[in-house]
Amino acid sequence: MRILLFEDNQQIAQSLTDALEKQHYTVDRAADGKIGWRYNGRPLAEEV
Repeated sequence: MRILLFEDNQQIAQSLTDALEKQHYTVDRAADGKIGWRYNGRPLAEEV
């Protein structure tokens, strides 16, 4: 399963990503809402 994670705090985002990946989720991260809302099922062009 793929999850889009919206989180602007890099430390929190990394901790959540690590925990979710250990549970076999694929995680795409967006550091702000504008980037996240533009996401449409394609991998993000950049890790933000």
